[in-house]
Amino acid sequence: MALNEAATSLRALPSIRRYLLSRILGILLASFFVFLATVYFIVVRPAQEELARLEMSRVAAEVEGDISALISQMERVLGTGREWGRSGLFHLDQPQDFAALMIPIVRIRPQISAVLLADERGRGLQLNHAPEGWIVRETDVAKFGAQQHFMQFNDDAGYVGEKWVATGYDARTRPWYKGALELKDEGGVYWTEPYAFFARQEVGMTVAMRWAERNSGARWVIGFDVLLLDLSRFTSKIEVGTHGRAAILSTDGRIVGLPRETVRRSTKELETQLLKSPREAGLPILATAYDAWLANGRPAARTDHFAYDGEDWIARFRPVTLRNQSLVIATYAPRADFVVGTAWNAAAIGAVMLLVLTLGFLVGRRFSRRLANVIDQLVVESERIGALQLDAPVDIRVRCASSRGWSARRSGCARCCSARRETWNRRSRTAPRRSQTSARCCRTSWTRAR
Repeated sequence: MALNEAATSLRALPSIRRYLLSRILGILLASFFVFLATVYFIVVRPAQEELARLEMSRVAAEVEGDISALISQMERVLGTGREWGRSGLFHLDQPQDFAALMIPIVRIRPQISAVLLADERGRGLQLNHAPEGWIVRETDVAKFGAQQHFMQFNDDAGYVGEKWVATGYDARTRPWYKGALELKDEGGVYWTEPYAFFARQEVGMTVAMRWAERNSGARWVIGFDVLLLDLSRFTSKIEVGTHGRAAILSTDGRIVGLPRETVRRSTKELETQLLKSPREAGLPILATAYDAWLANGRPAARTDHFAYDGEDWIARFRPVTLRNQSLVIATYAPRADFVVGTAWNAAAIGAVMLLVLTLGFLVGRRFSRRLANVIDQLVVESERIGALQLDAPVDIRVRCASSRGWSARRSGCARCCSARRETWNRRSRTAPRRSQTSARCCRTSWTRAR
């Protein structure tokens, strides 16, 4: 029973040829996996990080350049308007002259949505675009009270009509006016935070400067309104990678410049998203990136990772200074957009791996077959010697560099065994027990010959 179980267990074991071949292929596969893992974590993944960082740096620099160009343009034109005011070219009781002076300036600079002018007595003028030309709103709190005098002009600053509207507007209560008066330097420039314009369904920022009359010392303030939609024009046209986007946020996380969207929306729909948090604006990916940025401690210009809908994304937030205000440029894209290499490269690597495995299989099969044959011959000869069948010499055919030495040792072993056999035959009649000693000696000689 025990012998049958041992025989069954031996038959269940794989052959030495199969064993060697499987181990060779296993070593090759393990080497490939280790190589691929090393390449991914040491080469591919850092390369993806670097590509993402460079791409997001480029986009952030492009957006910052557009914003800086807009700021410089607004401030240059505003400085010109301030010098006109100091020279006495503005008269608050002459709205038509104000319109004729400023309409050409605003016409060639569509980023200016309104021109504001006010003094310390509550008088002011405001020039705005209109569907059919231009509108100048005249304010005089002491004289008109809560009423505003609306004068309409055509595209050539020609008079069209006028009306009175109760608005309760007073420029002295507006943030652009207060901020300009609080400037330490009279030649300084003040930018407001993003806010909703008075009596208009628009949001934006106002840049303002002040001056004092030479004779009376009365202080005047001039300002330009800039719509946030104009900032969105910078970010909505920018792509980060293939599916990435860029946006502009305020320091408290409100949308100032909208990211690129795959679905076109009307201007009114876009305006409803401004000055809202990313989640309130219906931008869940940006909201997730912003939350991760806050959780990481608001790092400046550092690429971080976050997960959205089971996909790995990369985000980068870069603060920019806007005179006395600060904004944040957010760029984010899926990691898959920064794949290193192409499908052809992956196919080439796979083909090389398959070729190496095929060669390894062929070489390993040949090697295992030769080794298995040698071992089989050794087993057969060992069994013959163990059975004291010593008539034939030990014959093991092997191809190796030391085959000559092996043949010599094999011949010496055969001669030794023959001599021992003659001696044993000669003494077997008188000393039967010595046969076992002779057999052991023959086995010892065979072992030494090996």
